[in-house]
Amino acid sequence: MITPRTNLNLVQQLATMIDAQFPDPDQNPPEELDDNFEKFFIFCLMWSLGGCLLEDDREIYSEFVRTTSGLILGDKSLYDEFFDINKL
Repeated sequence: MITPRTNLNLVQQLATMIDAQFPDPDQNPPEELDDNFEKFFIFCLMWSLGGCLLEDDREIYSEFVRTTSGLILGDKSLYDEFFDINKL
């Protein structure tokens, strides 16, 4: 890791990322989010847990997430993907 992180810090970063990306609590999330929630979670997971990795380790982490997710996520690095909840 570029900067040291504790396990608790990684979980906190993931929760903060999800909270920051999720719509306001006063609004209902788009219905399309139900079908894309795994991709939304993977996007948050990549940047909250994997954002502090060195470049070579990012590719390893990207491939690990791609193979364990069970989704068809494309061939390029997951760090090159962007999930915009407002464009659903």
